[in-house]
Amino acid sequence: MMEGTADQRAMLIQTLNASIQQDGNIRKPAEQELQRLEGMAGLALVLFHIYADGSVDPKSRWLAIVLCKNVIYRNWQNRHAPSHQLQDGEKQQLKQSIVTILQEPPPTAAGGLQNGQKGSVTHLPHIVELSLIIRRICRFEFPSKWPQ
Repeated sequence: MMEGTADQRAMLIQTLNASIQQDGNIRKPAEQELQRLEGMAGLALVLFHIYADGSVDPKSRWLAIVLCKNVIYRNWQNRHAPSHQLQDGEKQQLKQSIVTILQEPPPTAAGGLQNGQKGSVTHLPHIVELSLIIRRICRFEFPSKWPQ
């Protein structure tokens, strides 16, 4: 599916937001579209990048990380539907993106760390979902396939 162009990201964010609308005429097609997209290469990575983008609205970031978690849980090591299993290249990019986001310093008014503080992940929203993603990946990849 996805290289993650700006248009694709915008459409995905719109679909994510539509999937939680109370109006079934809006919600059902969005849910069907998300189910269709789940089997396409690159979805988990684009969802993770939406989550990691601090300029995206908080609700969309939450929806992106929850769906990303679900896609990873179902498809990281999918024995029941191998065609939906995440490809090695996408797995590598996801692992690198996780390491990158964990190493980023928290934002401050001055744009850096204050008083010599060390970076921490407390600035990341939805840390539980992110932790569940890391847990799932580590179950299959750490340490032999994810030494970073």
